[in-house]
Amino acid sequence: MAGSIGDALWGVIRGEWHNNAMTSAQSSLQPNNQPILAQTVNLDAVAHNVATIKAAAGVDQFMAVVKADGYSQGAAQVARAALDGGATQLGVATIDEALSLRGALKASLGDAPSAPILAWIWDAAAADLLRQAVREGIELGIPSLAHAEAVIAAGQAEGRRPRVTVMVDTGLSRSGISMANGDFAAAVPVLVGMHVGGKLHITGAFTHYACADELGHPSVGKQTENFRAAIAALREAGLKDLVNHAANSPAALELPDAAFDMVRPGLAIYGGEPIAGKSHGLRPVMRWEASVVLVKKLPAGESVSYGQSWTAQRDTTIGIVPCGYADGMMRSASGNFEVEIGGRRYPQIGRVCMDQFVVDLGPQSQVKAGDTAIIVGDPALGEPGLDDLAEASGTINYEILTAPKGRTVRRWVRSRVVPTAEDMRALGEEIGRTLRGGDLVIMDGPLGAGKTTMTQGIARGMNVRGRVTSPTFTIAREHRPLEGGVPLIHVDAYRLFGEEGPDSGTGVGQGSAEVSAFDALDSLDLDTDLQDSVVVAEWGAGLAEQLSERYLRVTIDRSRADDTRVVTWAWSRG
Repeated sequence: MAGSIGDALWGVIRGEWHNNAMTSAQSSLQPNNQPILAQTVNLDAVAHNVATIKAAAGVDQFMAVVKADGYSQGAAQVARAALDGGATQLGVATIDEALSLRGALKASLGDAPSAPILAWIWDAAAADLLRQAVREGIELGIPSLAHAEAVIAAGQAEGRRPRVTVMVDTGLSRSGISMANGDFAAAVPVLVGMHVGGKLHITGAFTHYACADELGHPSVGKQTENFRAAIAALREAGLKDLVNHAANSPAALELPDAAFDMVRPGLAIYGGEPIAGKSHGLRPVMRWEASVVLVKKLPAGESVSYGQSWTAQRDTTIGIVPCGYADGMMRSASGNFEVEIGGRRYPQIGRVCMDQFVVDLGPQSQVKAGDTAIIVGDPALGEPGLDDLAEASGTINYEILTAPKGRTVRRWVRSRVVPTAEDMRALGEEIGRTLRGGDLVIMDGPLGAGKTTMTQGIARGMNVRGRVTSPTFTIAREHRPLEGGVPLIHVDAYRLFGEEGPDSGTGVGQGSAEVSAFDALDSLDLDTDLQDSVVVAEWGAGLAEQLSERYLRVTIDRSRADDTRVVTWAWSRG
């Protein structure tokens, strides 16, 4: 830790001094290495959405659906965040997805393997894959008696009793044992016999709604009653302690009678509104944005892109955005959507190409190459959302959520709008409870953004002594723990080398520009070793390239018109 803190603080001071950090904010988590097309996944929003849905449904059991690589947001990352938010089980489509998720969670979370994982699309003839699923404790959906027999064979080969959930087709007429054609009634005694005989363990039943997103649709009530009848049949045949589930996102949010024992949402976890025109307090998880790679003048009468479907009616300026249908952008949206750049909306013009699209910036535009174009963001911040691009493309928000691909670079952060100072302290307290000895927190943001307020919350979460104030005139202040725990060292990295900066040779300690930041900090005669403490260093921008170990990067953005802060935090490695 000593070396990493030394490198870290030296990087903070050297990089930030020359970038005039005292007067400018850097809101990017990777200021020197931004991809030109990025998908940012907000895991804090995932946890918030799970808690919101769970409260609306009024149930304790919650299966987070993370199929299709977590709706293209990262299955393992979303699963961990969903568990943090209160999910108790995880759902995927295929066995391959389940095995991949199980492996990822085993590698990153010691307790995660205890969370059941259900897979419901699989080939009964895939014997080797089934055996692996049974070996790894994957729970399997049973859509037919043939699938049940295949699971039993895999269980016998592995010497295990497989856990399964009966899939009931109550009216969607897709996968599952059909009630309409009599298959389910015939299958019940056979399935119960398999359970009683110890060949498999039936944990419950599940079904899926066809029209839950259409409030008042008659099929919803009919499917609900069918499912109640199916559950009753299983119980009357001798099955007890079943965990049954039917509610997808719209049903979980709007139909408490359909909650049964557990809800099974997908879209709503990712912040997509499952019912048109409704608002359930969900937060968007995905942010899709690109750098404007070229800005140039376009005279009146000139046309844009393939087919020349758009022609300038006046002299204007255009911007080139490197996102095309090879990256997941819908070609069908051509000429129908907007992006936000610098707080203003600009229309996309002409046809979307394989690698790029064009936006009309207007005659007097101040947009320049390198500015960020937000393709999908947070409507609460005035940005285009999933629904905006879905409508422009003639599709649904599910498809937009799963669209980014190709050259889109994906990263995971936690980000939250923080309206008040007490909200900032509360978030800091939440972060502080997760910190351990040897952790380093690098905090960026402009003057008055709330860095010290955040640190006050971190101190509260760490349960340390002493009132936390700005370290600007003390360079570093140590706060001892009240009971157990570790000390907090609050550092003003900007001042660590004195008034003239790190190159002056007048800093704390040895009086030489060659002295490391660790040595300079260590010379302050702190009571504890740095490797046994949590160090919070303000003014930390420009640091990432110089770290050798992981650190928590916290960025506070106060650029919104209402002065509300947006806090983004993520663990990184140099």
